[in-house]
Amino acid sequence: MSIKFITDSGSDILAPHDSRLNVLPLTIRFDEDEYKDGATITHHEFYEKLIESDTLPKTSQVTPYIFEEAISEARSDGSDVLIITISSRLSGTYQSACIAAAEFDGRVYVVDSENVSVGEKRLLHMQCSWQIQACNVPTLPMNLTTASSHCIRWLSLILLSI
Repeated sequence: MSIKFITDSGSDILAPHDSRLNVLPLTIRFDEDEYKDGATITHHEFYEKLIESDTLPKTSQVTPYIFEEAISEARSDGSDVLIITISSRLSGTYQSACIAAAEFDGRVYVVDSENVSVGEKRLLHMQCSWQIQACNVPTLPMNLTTASSHCIRWLSLILLSI
């Protein structure tokens, strides 16, 4: 059984090198200007605007509708879908993914990474390699949830050593 992966731009994956991966952009607003993270604004441009702006940007989660479209596309060839999102403590993106996944008859799994950036990206790499090693797809979310707590500890150790 093949599997496709969906994540959000909170993973900081700029250009997926794996055709099975779809990165959905978070929305970023600077004053009245709205951008799609990684699509209509680069990270470099984001940081330039951050320096230039008098106010902090606001962000918006990926909507359930956008997730539904991505899931439909991924499921069109019968693939299972595994979604890993930015931490639910920071964004409503996980909840949006759950709402969208509920519209499908199983075989769509959603995991809260409980991470951002490097931690979320690391979990994506893990899930891809586990799938290649022929892990049972329904067990991947449980494996990733366990791995997530290790990523948090790992990142904490790195930050403490800086």
